[in-house]
Amino acid sequence: MRAVLLLMIVLWSAGTGAAPLLSICYGAGCVKTAALPLDEAQWRQVAKLFEPYPESAAEERVRIARAIATLERLSGELSGVTHLDRGGNSVGAGQPGQLDCRDESINTTTYLRILKREGLLYHHNVLERRMREHVAGIGAHWTAVLEERESGARFAVDSWFRDNGEEPIIIPLQQWLDFDEEIEPPPIEIEGW
Repeated sequence: MRAVLLLMIVLWSAGTGAAPLLSICYGAGCVKTAALPLDEAQWRQVAKLFEPYPESAAEERVRIARAIATLERLSGELSGVTHLDRGGNSVGAGQPGQLDCRDESINTTTYLRILKREGLLYHHNVLERRMREHVAGIGAHWTAVLEERESGARFAVDSWFRDNGEEPIIIPLQQWLDFDEEIEPPPIEIEGW
């Protein structure tokens, strides 16, 4: 009976298999939105990043970073505008396709929820976004958040610091909350990657 129940859970959590629709926002503060249909080949680029399933939460975070970069790149190509996004706000300020931290954190959370719904995340749950204040005097800064299932450890997934299609930083949430500068926090090295 347990085996049948486990099989049912695995099949239910494996997702639809069909390519998902990406809903993104941009324009600083999500003033513009777009619904972007991925085709099967595009979705396969993302799904294959998780084959075979990661053995550890740390390995899964590395693959998550690669998947977020891939989804950003695909979103940029499909939208025809967000591919222009540059890391931070100052380089691309006022340019079409520039995303602020609200746009980035909402889009990254959307991507993470798709990965979870499609059964690609085993070691993590997706939480609500988090904000920190007083970042170099510019006010609030937002990030997507993951929680490691086994330990409960929380991680910031922040794509704002990097150009479209580059891997986001993934660091412990408390380190991200304590960091009070508008420069990229130092990465945490993961052995074997």
